[in-house]
Amino acid sequence: MTYGQILAQAGFIDLGDHEFKVPYVWTVESLIGNAYTSSVMSKNALGDKAEGFETDLRQTILVKYPENRLPETLIFEYTLVKRPSK
Repeated sequence: MTYGQILAQAGFIDLGDHEFKVPYVWTVESLIGNAYTSSVMSKNALGDKAEGFETDLRQTILVKYPENRLPETLIFEYTLVKRPSK
């Protein structure tokens, strides 16, 4: 069952599922920043291992991607619904 179908059962009008793609280029710094936003990889969770994590990640990635560019296509999806008119 799709989100639109679930919301339709709740009384909303399903206007459809939509998707859009956005090209994005990760760098070591943006990957580290993204990791730190998660609860399991936050600086608080890593504690005194955070500095070593950054060093290891930089070294590992820059060996394979010395240009420090890791392109990806981000995919975003949403379900559009509206409340019925009264």
